[in-house]
Amino acid sequence: MPAESARTTRIPGRSYRVLLTYDDHDGRWSARVKGLSGCVARARTIPRVCARLRGALPRYRVSRTAPFAIVLEHPVGGRVRELRLLRERTERAAREMHDETRKLTAALVAQGLTVRDIGELLGISHQRVQQMIKGE
Repeated sequence: MPAESARTTRIPGRSYRVLLTYDDHDGRWSARVKGLSGCVARARTIPRVCARLRGALPRYRVSRTAPFAIVLEHPVGGRVRELRLLRERTERAAREMHDETRKLTAALVAQGLTVRDIGELLGISHQRVQQMIKGE
């Protein structure tokens, strides 16, 4: 892909809201970028409609790699947003749990506990404890 031209801009931390609607009659998605008048596209799939929008971004002096925040304009759109937020929180909590489990495993090993006892205390298998000790 060619380098971005000098006239495109990328505002750090800014994502562009893509308002997405589905047309039941022709089975196509319509999308528009909020704040960029006339930046619209239609396609049969969400990835394709986003690709078409990205192709139009340089005309608005916006980098093709600018992040999109997709907003579904549909009765279930709010539920979709809630689910995505829940997934993000759950994944963050899983990473935190993994880090804490690794730290606590190391502390218990340092105290001389067996891998079976550590597994029993932490609710994980002794094989998983061994993997954590090895850094896997």
